[in-house]
Amino acid sequence: MKMFLCMVLVALLACLPMTAMAEGAVDGNAADAQENAEQGEAAEEAAADPFAGAWLCDDASIFIDVLEDGYSVYIMWDISESEELIWEYTCSLDEETGALVGVGQKTKEICDEEGEVVSTTVEYTEGSATFTKGEYTDDSVTPAETVDVILWDDAVENAAQGMMFKKGEEEEMVEYGDDELIVEVEEEPEEAPEEAEEIEEEPDETPYDELDEESVVEIEEEPEEADEAPEG
Repeated sequence: MKMFLCMVLVALLACLPMTAMAEGAVDGNAADAQENAEQGEAAEEAAADPFAGAWLCDDASIFIDVLEDGYSVYIMWDISESEELIWEYTCSLDEETGALVGVGQKTKEICDEEGEVVSTTVEYTEGSATFTKGEYTDDSVTPAETVDVILWDDAVENAAQGMMFKKGEEEEMVEYGDDELIVEVEEEPEEAPEEAEEIEEEPDETPYDELDEESVVEIEEEPEEADEAPEG
């Protein structure tokens, strides 16, 4: 009897680590599921933020990403095929005005013919800017169209005076620096016109073996004239 009880006790002790591992796995899965749910909620909130996304105006683009404690603003402006200006700001929301205010720096990059950066110059590091969201009504179309816009007030150089940045309609994720951010509008390719199908007309000729008897016209050959006998 003692031997039996000892065997049972040993079996129970052997099962304890496995039970603990199973409980740990369940707790780990539950924690991962909760973390994924929280990340999904945060992504949805960021996408719904009125400032988030890509804002475009001619050759300049503003990309705004929502952070846990504020906003990241990244601006690219293609001055020429070889020169690009970049502004980077860390912003926060001004509760009174509803605008984004922040500080940042300006950088100029020079590229070669293949698009590789050959020189980078930081022009200033103590810049400041305000980004205000508004609406613009385009009266040139019928009916008039109202779109969301962002106004960029550059306190150092007033670089964007008179410019309105419209929200991009279709967005794709690209990498810049160490982060990913929504950027450029991708245009859909134009569909090629459909080629007209050539209809081959069938000849009206009916094979001879399918003709009706009435439609067959027999040609009577004229009898050959006999040669006149020579006069004797």
